[in-house]
Amino acid sequence: MNTPSPTPSPTRPHADWARSAFARRPALWITGGVVGLLLMIVVWGEAAGWPIMRAPMERIIARSTEVPVQLQGDVKLHLIWRPRLAVERLDIGSDARFEAPHLLKAERISLAWRWGDVWRWRRGGALHIHALSADVLDAHLVRTEDGKANWQLGADEPEPREPSDQLALPSFGTLTIGQGQIAWVDAVVDADVAVQVRGSEGRAVSEKAGYEASLTGRYRALPLKLEVRAGSTLPLFQDPATATNAPWVPVRIEGTVASTRVLYDGQAASLLGTPRLQGTLEVAGPSLANVAEPLGLTLPETPEFDLRGELQQDAGIWRLKTTRAHIGSSRLQGDLQYEQFTQPPRLTGTLTGPKLALADLGPAIGADDDGNATPDAGPDDRALPQRRFDLPSLKAMDADVQVAIDELDFGTQAMAPLRQLKTQVILDNGVLRLEALQAVVSSGQVNGMTALDSNANPAQWEARLAFDGVDMAGWIRGLRPDSAEGEAPPSTASASLDR
Repeated sequence: MNTPSPTPSPTRPHADWARSAFARRPALWITGGVVGLLLMIVVWGEAAGWPIMRAPMERIIARSTEVPVQLQGDVKLHLIWRPRLAVERLDIGSDARFEAPHLLKAERISLAWRWGDVWRWRRGGALHIHALSADVLDAHLVRTEDGKANWQLGADEPEPREPSDQLALPSFGTLTIGQGQIAWVDAVVDADVAVQVRGSEGRAVSEKAGYEASLTGRYRALPLKLEVRAGSTLPLFQDPATATNAPWVPVRIEGTVASTRVLYDGQAASLLGTPRLQGTLEVAGPSLANVAEPLGLTLPETPEFDLRGELQQDAGIWRLKTTRAHIGSSRLQGDLQYEQFTQPPRLTGTLTGPKLALADLGPAIGADDDGNATPDAGPDDRALPQRRFDLPSLKAMDADVQVAIDELDFGTQAMAPLRQLKTQVILDNGVLRLEALQAVVSSGQVNGMTALDSNANPAQWEARLAFDGVDMAGWIRGLRPDSAEGEAPPSTASASLDR
């Protein structure tokens, strides 16, 4: 009886082919296997958050930053897609030369970065963090007079900074803090500010679940005391270039900067660094210059002021639309825009109101040491005010402002005020021009232009003015005393002045 032969296994040819292929190219197969295994490990690590990397990561970070680093509790690390680190507790030490207890201690912290920013920072560039959020945070930021800071962790010598870049705090795409404190000591800008944050947990923007923060200390040598109330997140630092979609949070700020009282009620996407604000503003104090200094703006010394209106700030562009602007005896309204980061800064917009007193412009038109122009003509009763014009202040910024004032007061009894004044004020590279000037004075009209060039030595004044039906004796009283020899000028004149 014949026994049937066994049927060949269908898998045997495939196994034979695999053995044959491996025998022909063993290196290729080994390499492919290793690459596949590595890809599987990377995929698993990215999905699981690299739990086995805690200890090696501590050593790598500590070695690269040259300060002690501790990661405690649950740790999740992602290196490829949206690189980020989530840690239950993070401790980063500070170099001993800065005399700070630590740089950062945080609980339930999430840190996101971009590898390009890391590369630039390692080469001495500014430290930029894409996003940082923490339920509890305690930070000590210190910078010495030589420009070295404890947040320049392990970086090369910092690149030279422009004067406008002197603030140089770490920039953030987004920084959100639940509660904690930030101590900032900066010898370069003469700052010693303590920020205390108090609030409940959560990230949803809501007016009910509020946060409170206090800022106390000194900034640009001026005493600072502010109280901040915000929605359920408190976005302290944002970088407008990278966080244009940061949420607007309801914010109320109240307090004092030096002797200036401040009240802001509106929204904010950033409170420090480069602010992003929009809301109502009330500011009152002894001089506009006191308000400008801590903000890095350029404004003149003035008498006491009371300013109210709508304020917007984004990417260094300030816009103020006033409902009330009382400066000394001046009563004004305006819609002004100030570009802070252009060189030089630039002011544009419109200025209107029932009265503008030249004395309220302070040293820009000449004033005494208290910022008040002397109203009297002088001991010899001259018709025109004898005050020194602050020529260097004309180069502090550029301007293009449309002006319409009901009354312009010269601040002296020797001259009648101009009424229904309209002009375009242009300040360009130290040259002040009043274009399309027209006004009513002493039953007549004045039209033309005038300019002052502070670049020349001595300064050059140019005027092209036409007078029509002006009562000269009524306008410039005492221009020619009754006791002076010669004939008095006609009481009504139609003439032109071209100088």
